Amino acid sequence: MGLLGQRNGQVQRGGCRVIMKIWKRGLEMKPASLAGFYRVKQCLGGIDTVCRTCRNAQRKAWKHKNAERVRAQRRELYLIRNGPRLRAKALARHERFPFQFTAEILTKGIYERARDRGFEVSPELRTKAFVEAWLRRQPACECCGVTFHIGPKNGQKTDASPSFDRFNSAGGYTLGNTALICWRCNNIKRNYEAEDLERVAGWIKRRSAWGNETGKFGAAA
Repeated sequence: MGLLGQRNGQVQRGGCRVIMKIWKRGLEMKPASLAGFYRVKQCLGGIDTVCRTCRNAQRKAWKHKNAERVRAQRRELYLIRNGPRLRAKALARHERFPFQFTAEILTKGIYERARDRGFEVSPELRTKAFVEAWLRRQPACECCGVTFHIGPKNGQKTDASPSFDRFNSAGGYTLGNTALICWRCNNIKRNYEAEDLERVAGWIKRRSAWGNETGKFGAAA
């Protein structure tokens, strides 16, 4: 930052309103008072070239301009510092409230997919209480009948993990188009086996006969 004007052996630096005086030791300059400047080892003379007021304004402007980048860095740093503690806390909560925790995961998954792909979502499926009640009413996969694995799974899905599937892939997460099935059946669309395909085909025929009505397990008692 250049020098602006000189008066009585003193100069004013750049946009700073702090009066500086030249201390002639080669090219080194030092302020009349260090109170208004940060100490920076990398700068000439170990003193910042900009006063605290201007430096703080620059930092504030940079943070505002790069807000998303700053938030991402803070989240990453927070996870690095607190990751093990947060995972242990989540595991303890999952063990204590398995249905509530699983319902939270399912509703979060629906929200994220609907947000990213523009799917319609029924208001009930945005409610953790409704999803939790559905899990309690339907303890097994609607497709293959396997009992859902509701307890802690170390953050990993298993074949018996409950998942929401859109019966008609072109539709959204509406009550008439949403089924609660195991992760394995949900994933069979991409990993076919003859026996599994026959089982899913039979379920599709049964499900098609219901039309647009709510699934037999999704209907409120």
